[in-house]
Amino acid sequence: MKHSTASFLLLSATLLWSGCSGDRSANVEPAPVGIDDPGLLAVHDHGEIRVTDLDALLVSLPAARRQPSTKGEAGFTAWISDRLDDLFVRQTLTASPMMEEVEQDESFQRTWASQRRIVLAQAYLQQIEIEAATLAEARRYYDDHPSEFSSAERRLLHNLLLAFPTQATSERKDTICQRAEQLRQELLAGASFEEMALRYSNSSTAAAGGLIGDILKEKLRGDVGELIFSLQPGIVSKVLRNAAGCQIFLVVSVTPAVHNSFETIGGRIVEQLTRRKVADLTTEEARRVAASLGLEVPSWPPEDFDPEDTQRVLFSLGDDSADGQISVRRVLANSRADVPPSIALQQLVRQRLFSAAMVRDHGELVGPLEAAAKSQLALQFQRRRLLSAHLEAVSTQTLEEHYARRKDQFNSETQVEATVYSWPIQPGDPLRSLDRPRAFIRALTEQGDSARDRASTLFAQFANDPGVQTEAIPLRSLRTLLAQRRDLTRALLHDLEEGQAIGPLRSGNRMLVLVIESLVPSRPLSFSEAYDQVVSDYASQEATSLRREWLELFKKEHHYRQSEVNLAQFGDRLVSSLRSGGEPSSDETAPIEPDPAAGSES
Repeated sequence: MKHSTASFLLLSATLLWSGCSGDRSANVEPAPVGIDDPGLLAVHDHGEIRVTDLDALLVSLPAARRQPSTKGEAGFTAWISDRLDDLFVRQTLTASPMMEEVEQDESFQRTWASQRRIVLAQAYLQQIEIEAATLAEARRYYDDHPSEFSSAERRLLHNLLLAFPTQATSERKDTICQRAEQLRQELLAGASFEEMALRYSNSSTAAAGGLIGDILKEKLRGDVGELIFSLQPGIVSKVLRNAAGCQIFLVVSVTPAVHNSFETIGGRIVEQLTRRKVADLTTEEARRVAASLGLEVPSWPPEDFDPEDTQRVLFSLGDDSADGQISVRRVLANSRADVPPSIALQQLVRQRLFSAAMVRDHGELVGPLEAAAKSQLALQFQRRRLLSAHLEAVSTQTLEEHYARRKDQFNSETQVEATVYSWPIQPGDPLRSLDRPRAFIRALTEQGDSARDRASTLFAQFANDPGVQTEAIPLRSLRTLLAQRRDLTRALLHDLEEGQAIGPLRSGNRMLVLVIESLVPSRPLSFSEAYDQVVSDYASQEATSLRREWLELFKKEHHYRQSEVNLAQFGDRLVSSLRSGGEPSSDETAPIEPDPAAGSES
């Protein structure tokens, strides 16, 4: 069975060698070897593994990984045996002629070009002195910013506003408040506040069912604050009349006032200040390096930004290769829900600036650093290839059975095409900025037919409004659109329908109306359509057993044998050393005490 390229990449990411932890009972039972040589732990076709080799591996691990996370003798024995397996695989693959072949692979070369920048950029930052914040600094910050560590009572609530029109007469205002009282009675009788707000409220919160996030009393004016902070959760308020109109409130939850003592959060403040120091220094260093190269650090979005112009180059160190430049496409490809384009652009720019500065300022360190990182990456590629080759043995029937068991997991992505109409929020009363967007919404929906079919015609009536804009969003997956346009998240998380008009929505200093031009809903995928997803999902679900099966075959192929007696003695000595905190021993039969200052592998 042959997997597609996409399938191979998914499998590679899922099955990347991670020590083959798991049930050791299924592993190959190696015959004891080298009992007369207590320094020998295992042998295989390409050499042997001695106590000193395993010591060196443990010292190279980050401090948090130098001991097993599981407790008990069985867990510790399995952990030691996993580390020995890791050494065996490294030694065998490093001796393989595949290493040179891997480095000639185009996919490897592309990955290395990107990974090289990351390795050099990290190394450059390590050359800069960054002092961690002290407890004294944290105390001063705590004393100078008391409001950050003490919070007043907050309330989450819904509101429903029937706004007074501009220049409304007293009689008209009275009629509006009478209508508000009628709505209040319906709410008291059990009507949904969210549905009523969505249907009747004139507030900008109507699209969210009138929901207002956790709010402080000091943010509310006069009678509004007094009323809301006198309510118990779940109780519908009386109708409150003020200059804006007649309002009704419902408190959902109360977050009590909190005061955090320095003793409880001092350590957290130290970490926060240290992160801030690192972030500030990194930002400043990026500007300094850019200036020294005669460049400027770009910002997002660029001037005259066109999201469809994906080939536009935003930054380059002078490298004309596609990989050496930062384009709009690359920025968007590196964006996620938790990494907006502005942050993705910063990360990409800094990688290029700092890697270039590392070569320029610390050239003597670059060669050994690159060699070690490239060797490690090649080793990972080899492991991926071998694991992928092992998966070639997975039958189509097995994958079809997996698909049948998890059929509900394999669906196409929802795709959306839309048009955004927007108006600037005018200074003064923000409710006035809702008038034109609301009028547009009413014009779109009053006849009950599709808003999409009438939007472009009706918008001609609004095209001369000051500052009005339109933006076409071409068909793309809903997930991609949510990542790229976070201001539309609230609208796009509704149950969408083709031709639907949503809004008004607030986005920064503008009010938006979103019209769904076309919608391609998610649908179940057939086995052939979902093939790559099925392979990836199967690999993820069966990762432990697949890695274990591969390791068993790999051990047999390379005649791996280990000394259970010597391995057990090594474990005993390591446990004793960790408990006693003893000094490292030069005796090959005794483990070297892990060095707390040792860094992780590249």
